[in-house]
Amino acid sequence: MRIKEIQIKNFKRFDNLIIKGTEQSKLVALVGPNGSGKSSILEACNTWQKSKRWNIIDTTYHNKYLNIGHQIDIIFNQDLPHDYNYQKLMHFRSAHRNEADFTVEQFSKMSKPYESLKLRKIIDNDTSVSDNFKRLVGMTVSDLYNNENSEILVKDLKERLLGKLRKSMKNIFDDLILEGITNPFENGSFYFKKGKVEKFHYKNLSSGEKSAFDLLLDLVLKIEYFEDGIIFIDEPETHMHTSLQSKLIEEIYNIIPDNNQLWITTHSLGILQKIKELIACKNQDISIIDFSEQNFDEEIVLEPCNIDNIIWEKFLSFT
Repeated sequence: MRIKEIQIKNFKRFDNLIIKGTEQSKLVALVGPNGSGKSSILEACNTWQKSKRWNIIDTTYHNKYLNIGHQIDIIFNQDLPHDYNYQKLMHFRSAHRNEADFTVEQFSKMSKPYESLKLRKIIDNDTSVSDNFKRLVGMTVSDLYNNENSEILVKDLKERLLGKLRKSMKNIFDDLILEGITNPFENGSFYFKKGKVEKFHYKNLSSGEKSAFDLLLDLVLKIEYFEDGIIFIDEPETHMHTSLQSKLIEEIYNIIPDNNQLWITTHSLGILQKIKELIACKNQDISIIDFSEQNFDEEIVLEPCNIDNIIWEKFLSFT
């Protein structure tokens, strides 16, 4: 599924905004300085989706003018049936991702990630590692007891998800290897090998390592639920060094299936440099929407821009 056009009126800082021309792109990057409105696009999509099931509207937060209701319309590259489950269409991660430590001592059946209201607003805290630990264990147990997997070795079933995650981590970090999980019923958590140190607990990772691991873990698991869906990540570069940002966005791009679409906001030099490289070899598979120097008190139409030297110098000015 791909977004073809977004139409927004009286929402956040936008009077009348249209974004179009993204239906061919697997990756859409919203770029611009702080306060330019990038995250408000994710907020608009989140509000559009969540409002189809839950009452989440806060007029003092969502509406630009309090006495006028907002309007959000999203057009896709294919028609959706009238009984379509819109909660399976989009998955969001906010920029406020931080779970410094966790242990799991008991389990209960988890609902599917699209069945519960995770983020009312994109500004909400987004702690997901502990939930995803439990989800990983639950999905692995389901694999073990699936009759269709009776001919598959137990060790291979355990590695189906952990192996994908380990491979992605290895593509980013030279000296940090995901070893596995501790007993999920006795202080369950993730452990790693870092340099010569084995059984390196999740809580000992740096902020940048945790941030990258969090996003990769979430994507490896959630892609199985949001098949043909659209993934939104607000500032994936949070807590990371420039070189790590570059590796992370390339890995995220590679692990997301071609039938999914990824939208990110960023003002990261590392991410923009990698996107520039990817555009050179992927052509129309990646779009950049420039939010800088726009007057959103007027009617604005934004379309993907080409990266020439002038545009690139402008991007560098707000990283």
